[in-house]
Amino acid sequence: MLMAALDGIQTKTRPGDPIDKDVYDLQPEELAGVPSTPRSLEDSLQALRNDHEFLLRGDVFTSDIIDTWIWYKQTREIESPPRPPPPVRVHAVLRRLARTNHESKRIQGGVCSVRQGKGIVGSSGSGGTLTQGQAAAFRYCRSQS
Repeated sequence: MLMAALDGIQTKTRPGDPIDKDVYDLQPEELAGVPSTPRSLEDSLQALRNDHEFLLRGDVFTSDIIDTWIWYKQTREIESPPRPPPPVRVHAVLRRLARTNHESKRIQGGVCSVRQGKGIVGSSGSGGTLTQGQAAAFRYCRSQS
């Protein structure tokens, strides 16, 4: 980041006009004109491929190091199949969901139940409505029991 900042100073890059609005409240057509950073690792790697000359100045990085970094991230984090989260992570996610969405949860002996509203989603499969993330976490817990 420091090298990018120094590059911006040396090339006199203008950061753009300030925005005096809450970007979270902007409509999609208004937001389209607002510059942003890459939204994914893949987009970030593409941006690095397209513009990394500033990293080569001062012999801090070499082209080989940058190419290896891009290759590693591409093969290990983008192209490799995702591994399921460990049960400890699922438990933490369910606990956070329970806290933030005012839901209650029970995780005992590998069996997960997520309560929402009046119904309960559990082994009976009745009642309640879950977000996609909650449903995925619940399915994972069931598969582990």
